[in-house]
Amino acid sequence: MQRLSGIHGLRAVAALSIVAFHVAYVPGFVTQPPILNQIIPQLGLGVPLFFVLSAFSLAYSHEKDVGKTGWVWPYLIKRLFRIGPLFWAMMVAYWYLGFPPLDSSGARLWLINATFIFNFFPGLHESGVAAGWSIGIEMPFYLLLPFILKRMRTPRHAVVFLAASVVVSAASRYWLMHQAGLPAGYYHMAFTSYLATFAFGLLAYQCFRAYETPRVLGIITIAWLALLPFRVVTASYTSFPDDIIFWSGFFGLLTLWQAARPLRWLASAPMQWLGERSFSIYLLHPLVIFMLIRHGVAAAIWQTLEPLIGSWAYMALAALAFAIVIPAAGLTYLLIEQPGQKLGSAIIAAIRSATYNNATHHLEARPNRARAATDAN
Repeated sequence: MQRLSGIHGLRAVAALSIVAFHVAYVPGFVTQPPILNQIIPQLGLGVPLFFVLSAFSLAYSHEKDVGKTGWVWPYLIKRLFRIGPLFWAMMVAYWYLGFPPLDSSGARLWLINATFIFNFFPGLHESGVAAGWSIGIEMPFYLLLPFILKRMRTPRHAVVFLAASVVVSAASRYWLMHQAGLPAGYYHMAFTSYLATFAFGLLAYQCFRAYETPRVLGIITIAWLALLPFRVVTASYTSFPDDIIFWSGFFGLLTLWQAARPLRWLASAPMQWLGERSFSIYLLHPLVIFMLIRHGVAAAIWQTLEPLIGSWAYMALAALAFAIVIPAAGLTYLLIEQPGQKLGSAIIAAIRSATYNNATHHLEARPNRARAATDAN
């Protein structure tokens, strides 16, 4: 299967954007350069971009298997061992380094986190791994995807699914936002609130699959123009949580564009390397930022540089975070992610071998049983 370099490059963009976002907001004392005031707050949108890319990539990778006998279990095993090993390793790291809530948690919290069901427990939905809340959304989607792909065979099917998903996501956000007794940010992190985000990725894939590149680019232009009135109208209703839906539509168009005609810099070797390691970058960076804060490094850099260059000291903190996170991500990819994926592949191969041997045994046994019956007669 052809590698889509633009999609891999967008993964790198999403991961690096989230790192820059958290450097600005996690320490609590960092201010942003005025020229970046409208940019840095939007960098957190790297998470829904990841969701769109995930839906597109999984549909691209597995659509050829849909309908084949026994394809679902290998798919699920592959997903588990793509995400699980690094997430579980990070759980141990947070516990060992004494970060709450895993530093003093009981078996229940460990079980909820290790099985990726924490999104359905308001109050625990952010997980014991910083930034891990998104994994609690990804994993339920992985479970649903085989059923979705089996019924989604054309762009028209994808449009119908998107329309239903937009209704569900908008209603979910609005209802959870006004629900008493729930944690304040739960509406923003609930699985149902992001169903439309994944649906935009699936629609992007169906358009990519069905249409030639020139027509794809026309679809992108028309769809983007159609999104703008939606944004203008809903922007006047401050209680309507449309932002993620709007941006998800934009990211769907961006994904379709980069799948059909990738930009050269996104397809470059460094961006491909970063995209391959984007999951490690995503899970590692909060721990790096926490350690810089815990040991006073972030505060020392800020107190030294802020009097000299003002809020541009943020750039020094961001550069330090990147300088640590990127090499560390290379190591965790090599030592944890790749072995985990190989283990998943080995399990799939073992299951297939056992299934094949069992089927062969039954086929060989049939003539023997028939011969024995003939001899008996």
